[in-house]
Amino acid sequence: MTTDVSVIDIKANAVPLTQVSKFTYLAATITPESSCAQEIQTTLQKALGVMTGTQKIWKSRTISLQTKLPLLKALVWPLATYGCESWTL
Repeated sequence: MTTDVSVIDIKANAVPLTQVSKFTYLAATITPESSCAQEIQTTLQKALGVMTGTQKIWKSRTISLQTKLPLLKALVWPLATYGCESWTL
């Protein structure tokens, strides 16, 4: 999907601001297309990073499933679902 983006001349204190195609504000990626695909992908990659970083816990046979589930809910799920209320699918 292509969006026709016009160049806008905005100045702050007589200094011209640079126009960009996308930017991140409060962990939300703002694009001209209003697409959340990149934001969703980045958020899920962060959660996957935590999963792989704590792989010893998940593979451990000495840690019970009853201990692993609260850790999953506390460490991974918040990262995976952060900002999902504002995603447009």
